[in-house]
Amino acid sequence: EYTREKYAGYDYDGYDFRILSINRGSHYYFMLDGETGFANEVWYEEDSAEAQQHSVFTRNTLASELLDITISPVWGGGTYEIDSLIKTLVKSGSDDFDMTIGSQCRSLPLATEGYFRNLTEIETLDLGEEWWDQEYINTFIYKNKYLFTVCGDYNIFDDYATPVVFYNKQVMENYNLDDPADLVDAGTWTIDAMMDYVNKVTNDASGDGKLDENDVWGLTDNDQYIFHFTTGCNIHLSALDDEGVPQVTIESEQFTNTVQAIFDKVAMSGKCLFTDNGVCYDMFEEDRALFYYEILTGINMLRDMESDFSLLPTPKLNAEQKNYGSLAQGIYLTVLSVPLSAREVDRTGIIMNALGGMSTDTVDAALHEVVLGPKLFREKRTNDMLAYALKNRKYDWSENIPWAYPLMNLLVDQGNQKSFTLASSIQRNIKSLKAQLKGFAKGFEKGLIK
Repeated sequence: EYTREKYAGYDYDGYDFRILSINRGSHYYFMLDGETGFANEVWYEEDSAEAQQHSVFTRNTLASELLDITISPVWGGGTYEIDSLIKTLVKSGSDDFDMTIGSQCRSLPLATEGYFRNLTEIETLDLGEEWWDQEYINTFIYKNKYLFTVCGDYNIFDDYATPVVFYNKQVMENYNLDDPADLVDAGTWTIDAMMDYVNKVTNDASGDGKLDENDVWGLTDNDQYIFHFTTGCNIHLSALDDEGVPQVTIESEQFTNTVQAIFDKVAMSGKCLFTDNGVCYDMFEEDRALFYYEILTGINMLRDMESDFSLLPTPKLNAEQKNYGSLAQGIYLTVLSVPLSAREVDRTGIIMNALGGMSTDTVDAALHEVVLGPKLFREKRTNDMLAYALKNRKYDWSENIPWAYPLMNLLVDQGNQKSFTLASSIQRNIKSLKAQLKGFAKGFEKGLIK
């Protein structure tokens, strides 16, 4: 009703609003709807009882009726294919689409190359409205005046990109363990607490005298586990300074001490299995892993799992840490942009507002009240656990962005070593990393690279 009242005075006489989007069923949409391959966040041709389809169809219908527009998807290919299409169309001056939706890790580099409009200069786009993610805006608004991507209630993959720790309730019962959700509520779900559980579970179940994928493990994750648990400790790799310029933040003693604590307690324990994501998933489903680090989207893959499970936020470093931490993963996160070659952007701003506002009680509500509620969550308390992760979700200029790949490699390499050498590795690489981030961010001011 708020959206309808605020934008009631606009009538665009049947204008066809075109959205360049990742193909249906591509990106990670296949995790939502592996059978039909039609899952997306943009458009469905007809209504359905299926929650995602119904909510998107309803959102679009409400916005269309309010502004007298039609909405047309322009399917642009996969996550990477859409890049070249955007570049070609923008360089040619094409006005073939009004808005684009793509993954954060691809869209932000395109923004620094000048392919998108500065959203702060679209006077009709109300970026302060509650349906836009203010944490995202505050993270990526360069020098407090350049912003090229945005997300919010329109998207579901901002929430789905949030990492959690799934836990297997059958394994808990097998080892007579207390519910770790109690620790989360008490504020004492920490790295040490997690490792107490891990140490009680990991064992040579196959009896062959060695620990491998055939045994039972307390924790499974991939080779980026140090980065994953560092972000849970609210320690990030970059942040905006007082002038709104992103800076590498890994030189602090706090960063080094946090990574070393994770290395000493998790990596050196010998009780955690770090392997391929598919193996982690199989072990969890087969009741051979207690904890399984994954983004929230993974819950769709577990909907047919026989054993009960739930989820937790990523653990804190210690009980003194005020809040649980969570870093949205940019390869999954989807964001909206306005192409540089798009015309009539004041109209686009109004339409984006209407789509965002109409999403709050349709798309966003359906995700949390229908899909993640009775459809995928097996107990009410899981909603409470997810709330900790979503409430404390952050974003970072380094997450799956090319300039930071060498930095991510430093953390992966540290996880593969038997001694802690990160401080010296940072010292050797910090100058280059700072230069790469500075060059990357400066692209926001350069305009389109011909």
